[in-house]
Amino acid sequence: MIDLSPAALAVIWRSAWTQGALAFTLWVAAGLLLRRYLIKLLKQVARRTRWTWDDVLLRAVSTPSLIAIVASGLLIAGRILPLGAARDRVFDLMLAAALALERYRREGIARPFPTRTVDLRQRFAEPRA
Repeated sequence: MIDLSPAALAVIWRSAWTQGALAFTLWVAAGLLLRRYLIKLLKQVARRTRWTWDDVLLRAVSTPSLIAIVASGLLIAGRILPLGAARDRVFDLMLAAALALERYRREGIARPFPTRTVDLRQRFAEPRA
């Protein structure tokens, strides 16, 4: 049976694992709310302009902002959790790898060749009579 006495709950609360999980959850929730508000506000501003690059920029920022929120939450949780030096280093490397993979995916390096081929002979051919 689970002991839910105040003394047992105080011990659970003082656990770094509980505090780390709570810090991660609160950080991600606050970050997602702030991101939602800012994206909504920026979309309203972008609708009022004739410039199309602001729409492109908003689409380009949406996924990396999610990754940044979760990655920073993991970083905060990682600093709270009682990890040894080796595990802490692995945690940092996993975070760096996640950010590098997102950058790799976003910049199109993963697709070195165009996904759509264009036949220039057909595009610039003279119309036949």
